[in-house]
Amino acid sequence: MNQPSLFDMHNQTKAGIVFDPKEGIEISKLFPTSETRELNIIPDKYYIYPTGETHPFADMADNLKGNDFPFITSKSDRGIKILKPMLSIHFDYPMITLQSLNEDNNTACILFHKIVGRAFFKPPEGLTWQECERKYVFHHKDNKTWNYRISNLEHIPQKQNITGKRKKAAREDVFEQAKIRGLV
Repeated sequence: MNQPSLFDMHNQTKAGIVFDPKEGIEISKLFPTSETRELNIIPDKYYIYPTGETHPFADMADNLKGNDFPFITSKSDRGIKILKPMLSIHFDYPMITLQSLNEDNNTACILFHKIVGRAFFKPPEGLTWQECERKYVFHHKDNKTWNYRISNLEHIPQKQNITGKRKKAAREDVFEQAKIRGLV
């Protein structure tokens, strides 16, 4: 009979998925200091996993159901914690706040889908992520910004995102958003 090791750091997501902390992708490596000095995320603290968690609003919308959402963990002396993205009525994209080594601002707020994209996509041939920043975006295929599943993202040129790929929002959808935001 195998005894469980005290050093095996297996954990379980809210969705009941067991994950191994050693298999995640370290986030500080996705945003190197040489590229983005303003972020300077603490190394070996945050890890992203491709799937296994539920969306914070899964109980409220059918398109957000399932345990196939990427998730981020934070490692500390007290153990490993799963971080949830921040969702706001004032900003259309889920964000995550991570601790930074910067003296003037000790947190970095990053679009959740941008972390997912950098972790699980490759930059176009011959380019670095820094060179891609102004020319390419991570586009939500279904135009639903809260759907940050890997299968719903694609890395496309900025120009294509603005023109051909983006569908015009239906008049009813625009009005519904205005009602939700208290504009009507």
